[in-house]
Amino acid sequence: MDINMPNLDGISAARIIRRDGLCKCVVLLTAYSDEVFIEGAKNVGVFGYVVKAVDEKSLVPALKIAYAKAQETTDTEDKLDEATKRLEERKIIERAKGFLMQSEGLDENTAYQKMRSLSMEKSCSLRIISEMLLMRANKGG
Repeated sequence: MDINMPNLDGISAARIIRRDGLCKCVVLLTAYSDEVFIEGAKNVGVFGYVVKAVDEKSLVPALKIAYAKAQETTDTEDKLDEATKRLEERKIIERAKGFLMQSEGLDENTAYQKMRSLSMEKSCSLRIISEMLLMRANKGG
């Protein structure tokens, strides 16, 4: 994509593409090497910035490297999302366990075992059991 395009400049287009996840990798191929354009490209998450005139021998490796880096970034973001999800689930389970400990006077291990038993009995995840317990807690008992 070029910096100078009709209707929408390349930096704005790249921002939209990255924000909306429309593709893994944006590379700008342009005649502009001004620092303001380069900074703009960095700020919107462009993975490559190639200044014309460029031959195929230079362009193809640059595109391959940019795509590989974009894939690494996607993989890292996916891992972060998964870790965040697991942490949130753990927090919910811990809060529910705390509710059981307080409301039923149970020790930590017994409260957790009760939640596990409910999970197996109801054939649903520990998170769902925890969310149900927390809803009960929010209703006052």
